[in-house]
Amino acid sequence: MMIMRTKILPTFVRRMMLVSAVAVLSGAALAQQQPPQGPPQQRRGPDLVRPAPIGRGGPLTDEERQIVLAWAKERMPSLHQLILQRPRPGPFMRIGAQRYNALNQVAKDTEAYDRILKNIKNEDEIFKSVLELEKAKPEDKPAIREKIRSQMRDVFEDYLTQRQERIEALKDRLANEEEQLAKDKAEIDNRIADQLDRYGVEMAGATGPTGATTRESIDQPKARRGDTMAAPVDKGR
Repeated sequence: MMIMRTKILPTFVRRMMLVSAVAVLSGAALAQQQPPQGPPQQRRGPDLVRPAPIGRGGPLTDEERQIVLAWAKERMPSLHQLILQRPRPGPFMRIGAQRYNALNQVAKDTEAYDRILKNIKNEDEIFKSVLELEKAKPEDKPAIREKIRSQMRDVFEDYLTQRQERIEALKDRLANEEEQLAKDKAEIDNRIADQLDRYGVEMAGATGPTGATTRESIDQPKARRGDTMAAPVDKGR
């Protein structure tokens, strides 16, 4: 029994640590991609200060371990049970800390929060199967191991789907930026005129030797829309 655990669980923990890293990155990406939506009452804890990330500066402190335990007991009960049962629970404690950070990072974004929370619940089902594996009869273990593999594949595929969706969203944003850039380049003179209006600078198109606005040009009557440095309106029309 102990030999089986030594061979299987370290690999499992390494894989879950990888999933944890993806979860943290997913949370960060979602937080940057999606600003808070909807009125405050529809968000998650909008009036609360987001807790500081834990475990980022090295080993967890005693206070941080208590935070993870309390959080895992509510959000990931199977992981919580594994932490309590392990003589050396460090890797599982670290997984809990990473999930805690990932969820808090999107606490004010309803859509991102719900998605990360769903991921966390799915991952805890894997830990539930691990607990089941340890108590199972030898003849039942192969089927449970296969279930764990299938559950882990589902979690990974879900994260990969999220990454693909983020890539598509970024492509859309890039296309919009490129379209807007082309428009701004084509309308640069009007953009300059608009900005000068905001600054309160009145000009009739006269410029200095380097293209800079001169004092004389500032004192001229306000230019008509479209009468810019590069394309002045024909006054004879």
